[in-house]
Amino acid sequence: MVMFIFWLIATFSYVVKVRIIAKKNGHDDMESALRYTIILMVSFPFVFDDSSIFRWTILWSMFGCLAS
Repeated sequence: MVMFIFWLIATFSYVVKVRIIAKKNGHDDMESALRYTIILMVSFPFVFDDSSIFRWTILWSMFGCLAS
């Protein structure tokens, strides 16, 4: 569980960094997608209890792609 939380924090910091770069370079579509990813990641602790969102394969695929 500790490694999972570390991975989420590392992915979150990477997404924030890439969003800042995308905003600076004028990539509006990428910046918007990353903004919604940040919102989703921030909302995780609030939906963690008994939620089906964690069974979405596409969600974990997206986080895996962002983290690599």
